[in-house]
Amino acid sequence: MSPQRKETQRSPVGLLAPARKGRGLLVAAMAGIALLALLPAASHSLEPDEWYLRLTVEAPPNLQDPGNLLGHLNDSLDGYDFHDHVEEQPPLGWSYLTIVFPHPEWGSYASDWYTIDYRQARPDAGGEWYFEVRSDELRFISIRWSGQTGSNLDLAGILARSTLVDEETSEMVVPQLGSSYTTTMIGTVHRFSWQVSDLPLFADGFESGNLSGWNQVVGD
Repeated sequence: MSPQRKETQRSPVGLLAPARKGRGLLVAAMAGIALLALLPAASHSLEPDEWYLRLTVEAPPNLQDPGNLLGHLNDSLDGYDFHDHVEEQPPLGWSYLTIVFPHPEWGSYASDWYTIDYRQARPDAGGEWYFEVRSDELRFISIRWSGQTGSNLDLAGILARSTLVDEETSEMVVPQLGSSYTTTMIGTVHRFSWQVSDLPLFADGFESGNLSGWNQVVGD
């Protein structure tokens, strides 16, 4: 799936607005009701040094939020830019489950309800994304990840450089393809961070964009 490319707007919890190229349909459940979410269709539109990860949070019996993206795009900024997307807060009394990237430091664009957070693409750069899982009650949750990269990178290499940190329990996991992380929320807001290390420099001064086996640690 390709990353979203659209000016910032507000959309329902767990849903995505039209993507840069193509649209797909995915059924997301919230408050026991099936909702149609517009998600990017499979695409080859990423530039060589661009990448993104999609974080999906799920909880029994049928709550799911797949609409959360982080990563690097060439025309993005390290602060707020038009790729960063705010979702609407859930209606009072709804059962809900969502991932958000809070940014109270973004001045007139400050919000605790960003669901997409891109940074500027640089060949050697990593980054840290602070995010929260929010719900109307304590839930047993599962977070899984998928993504796509441009031709200079690969997804396994991005995940090998990544660490998922449960800020509430201090548990740290290096995510792997097809794996997930499960925990019981300690409150209706449960804090996490996703950390991606910078690419190391080799002796000849060149950097490698394909490090699928580097610093691999078995995850969940």
